[in-house]
Amino acid sequence: MHRYAFCIGAILWIPLFLAFQGCGKKTLPLPEVRQVLPEISIEKADITGEGIVISWKLPETGEIRSPAGKKHKNETGRFENYPYCFVVEKAEISRGGTLCMECPDLPWEQSTCLHPAFPGPAAFDGRTMKWKDGNVRRGHAYRYRVVVYDVGTQRPLVYSSPFDLVVSEPPVSIEKGNAKSDEKGIFLTWFLPANGSVQKNAGEIRFAVERRSEASQWKRVDAGDLGNTSYLDTEVKPGMTYEYRVTPYLKKGAVTVWGTPFVLPPIAAEDRMLPPPPKTVWVVPGKEGLEIHWLEVTKPVKGYHVYRKYEDGTILRLTQQPVEHPPFIDKGVKKNVVYFYAVSSLSPYPPYREGLVSSWVEIRNVFSGKEER
Repeated sequence: MHRYAFCIGAILWIPLFLAFQGCGKKTLPLPEVRQVLPEISIEKADITGEGIVISWKLPETGEIRSPAGKKHKNETGRFENYPYCFVVEKAEISRGGTLCMECPDLPWEQSTCLHPAFPGPAAFDGRTMKWKDGNVRRGHAYRYRVVVYDVGTQRPLVYSSPFDLVVSEPPVSIEKGNAKSDEKGIFLTWFLPANGSVQKNAGEIRFAVERRSEASQWKRVDAGDLGNTSYLDTEVKPGMTYEYRVTPYLKKGAVTVWGTPFVLPPIAAEDRMLPPPPKTVWVVPGKEGLEIHWLEVTKPVKGYHVYRKYEDGTILRLTQQPVEHPPFIDKGVKKNVVYFYAVSSLSPYPPYREGLVSSWVEIRNVFSGKEER
C-alpha cells in the first residue's frame, strides 16, 4: 500500500519538477525597435528678383526592425505614403544694417509642413524640394533651417544645420546681344555695359545659356561656369527656329545670385549644318596600342576623324579615311609619352565637310610601344 502511494506521489511531482526546471532559464533577448532618424541639410540657395529659393533633398525614409526581426522599408516612389513633411524656419540676423551672425536669433518664422505628395507653396523636382521666400530685403541677412516632422505623430525629428546668407546685389544686366547661324551651329554673343556702371566683380560674373524651340520649355545648354560672353550651340536641328536667353549670375559658395535674363530674337538654324563633335572621348590601353573610344553623335554622319596632339602642340590626323564607328587603335605610340586625343565628325552629304573637334583627352602611355629615349 505504501509502495503504491509513493509511486502515485512521484508521478504527481513530475510536472512540478519540469515546471521549476524552466525557472530562471535564459533565452535570447528580443531586438529593440529602433527607428533611424533621417538626415537633412540645405544644399543651396538661389537669390532672384522674386526672393530666395531654398533647396534640399528628400532624406531616405529609414528602416524599422520589428521584434521578430522582419525588415520593413517605406516606399519612396509613392510619395503619398512618405512618412515625413518639412517645415522651413527663418530668422533675420541683420542688426542696424550690419550682420550679427553670433547674436541670438529672432523668433523663428515657420512655413506650413510641406509634403512631397502635396508640396503646396513649394516646388518638387525629382528628389529635390524648393521653397521660395518672397519676403526678403536687399542688403539684409537671414538664417534658414529645415525641420523634419513625422507625419503620424506631428512631432519634429531632426533639424538641419543653420544656413546663413546675405541678399546681395545682383550682377550687372546684359546690355545687348545678337545671334547668327552658319553650318557649325548658332553663335551667340552678348555685351555688358562698357561704361562705369560695370561692377567691380564683373570678372566673376558667369552666364547661363538657355534654349527653347516652339512649344517647348527653357533648357540650359551650357556646361556651367561659362565666363565668356559668347557661346556656340552645335546641338540644333537643321532649319528649326530657336529662342535663347542668357542670365548673368554670381556664385558665392552654395549661394547663387541671379541677374536679369536677356532674351535674344528667334533665329533659324541652317538647312545644312556640320555635325557636332562627340561629347565624350576616352582612351583605353590595349595590346596593340591605345584605343580611342567616343560616344557617337545622334545625328547622321559620314564618319569620324581621330587626332593626336603632342605636348609641344603639334597635331596629327591619324585617319586617312573616316572611321564609321569606335574604337580607333593608335599603334604608333611610344612608352612613357603623354598624348592628347580628339575626334571630329563629318557631314553625311557631299562634300562630307568636317565639323569641330571634341575636347582633348590626355593620357600617358605606359603599356605599349617602344621606350622613348
